Amino acid sequence: EVPKQYYIPVASSILRSKKLRPRCFPNLGQLRAGERINLERALALGGRLGGHIVQGHVDDVGKVAAIKREANAVVMCIQAEREIMAGIVPKGSIAVDGISLTVASLYEDSFEISLIPHTYAATTLCDRKIGDVVNLEVDIIGKYVARLISLDASKKHQVMTEAFLHNCGY
Repeated sequence: EVPKQYYIPVASSILRSKKLRPRCFPNLGQLRAGERINLERALALGGRLGGHIVQGHVDDVGKVAAIKREANAVVMCIQAEREIMAGIVPKGSIAVDGISLTVASLYEDSFEISLIPHTYAATTLCDRKIGDVVNLEVDIIGKYVARLISLDASKKHQVMTEAFLHNCGY
């Protein structure tokens, strides 16, 4: 039997954030009873990693700019703010509405994802239309690298080198 209600806890830091609260949950108020959402179980420590590392956080939102059907895929173009685009790389990972995907193409203010038939049919991405808002989460490894580089940049005397990365365990 399908539960009649499902409660999803939201961290108080998100609710307090003037930037994230209105941007990360724009579509929650639009959900209707019986509407599908994406829910996935967390990866168990020591479990098989068959995809990307997705934490379930929402970094920002994007907007569906185009949807086109190809021979064996649906290609979706998503526009995003510059801050998020800085964390996206070609063939890297991105979570769109909690679904871990590979970036197919990258542009200045948008990126494309190519959805195989199973992913398209088994997720809420098949319900998306041009203009819809989607939640985005960029790759956690990229976030760590960006953080290390920003810390390094604040130290004028130290430069990110191969030796520095080696000493940090990379």
